[in-house]
Amino acid sequence: MDKELELMPHPRLYIGPAELARLRSRPQLPYLVEAAERAAQDAARYAEMPPLEYSRDVHNAHLTRAREVQNRVWTLLARWIQTGDDTFRQAKPSEIPEILKTYD
Repeated sequence: MDKELELMPHPRLYIGPAELARLRSRPQLPYLVEAAERAAQDAARYAEMPPLEYSRDVHNAHLTRAREVQNRVWTLLARWIQTGDDTFRQAKPSEIPEILKTYD
């Protein structure tokens, strides 16, 4: 095969220049304005990194923890892209090292 493989961006797996530009723009639809405000509030709270709160004595507690960490990471990353404020880029859940140990 001499042809170079060209992959199309997948909306859930790839964030390209157009998606980043849209993330930086102000939403116009009321429900997106509300969601953006909530995400900004969450990012500000996550930047302070309160401890994770989840039930440890339930089925799949580790999945609950992983989802919460994932939500925090994506929210902080999105807010950093939107604002350029390095506070959001530097903040990370303290639980990440503990989670990574479970995959060793």
